[in-house]
Amino acid sequence: MLIELQLPAFFTNLEEVSKYSSSTLEAYKNDINRFLQYLKDSIQRKPTVPDFTRRAISDYLKNERKSGFKPSTLYRRRASIRRLGAYLKEKGLLLSDMSKEDAPFLPSSERKKVVDGGDLVSISNNEVSNLIQVISSYENPRAVRDLAIIQLLFEIGISIGDLVSLNISDFIFNQKALRISGENLSEEIHPIPNSSNTIQNYLNFARKDLTQDDSEHALFVSQMGGRVSRQGTWQGIRNWGKQAKLSIDLSPRIIRHTATKAMIKAGKKIEEIQFLLGHQNIFSTRTLVRRLKKSTNFNV
Repeated sequence: MLIELQLPAFFTNLEEVSKYSSSTLEAYKNDINRFLQYLKDSIQRKPTVPDFTRRAISDYLKNERKSGFKPSTLYRRRASIRRLGAYLKEKGLLLSDMSKEDAPFLPSSERKKVVDGGDLVSISNNEVSNLIQVISSYENPRAVRDLAIIQLLFEIGISIGDLVSLNISDFIFNQKALRISGENLSEEIHPIPNSSNTIQNYLNFARKDLTQDDSEHALFVSQMGGRVSRQGTWQGIRNWGKQAKLSIDLSPRIIRHTATKAMIKAGKKIEEIQFLLGHQNIFSTRTLVRRLKKSTNFNV
């Protein structure tokens, strides 16, 4: 059976069961299509399921390494390909277990560097305070909205995808809490004492200047009056980081690392951190926590 025939169902499954952003899903598709093109060029025909082997994956990654791709990119591509392998095995089309280690495609020194992961980037408490102070110095509706967004992200570290999906009804001001959806349609009312006043201030004084549409249920709206987008939120975060003259380019990932660092120091349970970050696997959360604790600026 041709592998390409399984791709539409695989990608649909990936969208339905994962909480990945559209950019992450696109990266999965690009990684897998690139691998299949390599197989096609190697065997001079369209690849079938029996062609999907650990040796083929290793040979492909070695070829990509020779082309100059970074180890982190190669490991991401391997993860994408293995996800397809796991899907094919689950459907009974593939006998091999793609989760097992394939032949090494990097020297041991480079493998260790990628596994260790290096230092995770976050910003200090002083930098967070300076950023908040800079945004607070502006009184236009966009700045008031962005202050609410950024304070919320720093408090609980939710993903940009989860943030832009929030509705007004998810914010419960009298409880200073936010209704957050988890996996399997689960919901949790989570306290947000640090950002609730800022969000309420945005709702009282800024949101109505951004949209007059009473049918718009989104909590955070754009200057165009509709729900804010991932890209627009990301760009806004980056611009405010530059405005505050931070030493690094601010990004949603850096905010999540900073928020997670604060949650660790506050003694939150690993399961609570996992829920807020939206990790499907608790091992991902444990790995992140371990690496953050080893970071050079963990105590800053």
